[in-house]
Amino acid sequence: MLSSMELATDLVVQRPEDHVKFLKKALVRLQHYRDRPRLLILAPPHIDMENIAECVYEVTGALPVTRADIIALSTEIEEEEEEVMQNNEGEQMKIDEEEQMLKELMLQNEQEKILQEKERRLQNRFCRFLLGRSLQNSEEQLFENKDEEEVLQNKEGEEALQNNEQEQNSQNNEQEQMIHQTDEEQMLQNKEEEPMKAEIFARRAYEVLNSNPFLEKGWILVDFPDTYEEAIMLQRAGVHPTQVMQLIPSVLNKTGNLTSEAAMRQSRSKIYNGIKNYRRHILPLREAYKHVIKEVDVSGMDMRQVCEHVALQVRLSAAASAPFVPRLALLGFRGSGRRSLARMLAQRFGVVHVDLDEVMRQLFQAKPELKDQIKAGKKTNNNVINAIIEEKLLSWECLSRGWVLTGFPRTLEEFKMLDLTDTPPNRVALLDISPEEALKYTSGIRYNVYTGSRHNLLYDTPEVYLEEELDIHPDDMPRVVKEEIATLHEQLDALVEYCGASLTVVDALQPERRLFETLSAVLTRPAPVAPPRRPLG
Repeated sequence: MLSSMELATDLVVQRPEDHVKFLKKALVRLQHYRDRPRLLILAPPHIDMENIAECVYEVTGALPVTRADIIALSTEIEEEEEEVMQNNEGEQMKIDEEEQMLKELMLQNEQEKILQEKERRLQNRFCRFLLGRSLQNSEEQLFENKDEEEVLQNKEGEEALQNNEQEQNSQNNEQEQMIHQTDEEQMLQNKEEEPMKAEIFARRAYEVLNSNPFLEKGWILVDFPDTYEEAIMLQRAGVHPTQVMQLIPSVLNKTGNLTSEAAMRQSRSKIYNGIKNYRRHILPLREAYKHVIKEVDVSGMDMRQVCEHVALQVRLSAAASAPFVPRLALLGFRGSGRRSLARMLAQRFGVVHVDLDEVMRQLFQAKPELKDQIKAGKKTNNNVINAIIEEKLLSWECLSRGWVLTGFPRTLEEFKMLDLTDTPPNRVALLDISPEEALKYTSGIRYNVYTGSRHNLLYDTPEVYLEEELDIHPDDMPRVVKEEIATLHEQLDALVEYCGASLTVVDALQPERRLFETLSAVLTRPAPVAPPRRPLG
């Protein structure tokens, strides 16, 4: 729905000559950047939105954008404003020219009337002169003619006075109408000034947000839009956030520890006025984004908790609305923490954790003869493993929920075989750790012979286990671990070269919580822009 709306908006805004060619390019761009987060955060003005946006950026990679950023990055705002001013001046000049032409026309009509009046008077006088000559013999008629002439002159004088008064009244009415019209135009100009500025800003925001790096990484709108009108202008210009979050803080703690440094320097009354203005506009804003808005309750939280909670909501929303099922191949030496992290990812996002050792253990328990055949050399170990992993990844739960794969692939050939399956991994991450660090970590691993629980003597406290109940698992024997690490270490350069830009390298020595957040971002972020892997090349 949102994609079709964006395409329609682009058609209206850009007005291309070739619509088919434009739509083809737009569809390619939409497919390439459709997973990029586009977030709008709504909150009272005293909350430190920039800090929250920076935290979300660290998790999602989306860039925070403020109103000042749009103005600074838009190089054409001043030219646009000058063009609008020039258009207004041109329109005003046309109006002035029309008024001048109207005045000249009125003056010309007046002059024509005066000439007609003079001509009429001359004609009357000439007629009276002819009449006087024809009646020279009659004195009475002469006197009567004189009286009639005087009466006519008096009437002409009265008519002239009336005409002058009417012309003066019409000129006064025209001047009053022109003044009234000018006042109305000024009022209309004042009313249209703000929407015009909002429209210009919306167009500039569209141009900035549809350019790199915002188009490549996504964006987070921090302090705009403020009003319903501005939100509508942004939507008409083609700025459509895929997620809108309204932060709802505690009512009692309006100026608590979520307040920004800028708000702390303001007076309490100014903060309350800002909150009052925010409440007046929030309902229309919710209406403008009613299809994508989500309320996030942050009452009782400090800044760190709010940042984590908002980042979590963004990740979960991105994972829930993603058009793909996540399939992550998590590479790394034994001892890098890959299994623990995979279990945490499975618990957080509901994906299936597929571990090679666990799958083989379950298979050998169900089919003991298969293990004997492999040991006797009747079946090739690699072919069996490839078939087992493919069958597991094609199960209904993996197809519907996605998966995180650990312990496999271990070689380049195994990775190519994995890419040839119907559901190859769409995410690849490598836990970067040296073989020495991995060996050091695995040297302390023990398992409880009674409960089967695993412990690490280097990190767990003695209170959680009894040392006499612990033993080394056969799979954790130093010889077995060294062989596995050596095999992967030999193949590591070839795997990295084969994966290319589709591989995400993660530092495995960072704290576990930060490492988990990084892998969560790898799972929920759009896939890296990279050429496809070529298993047959």
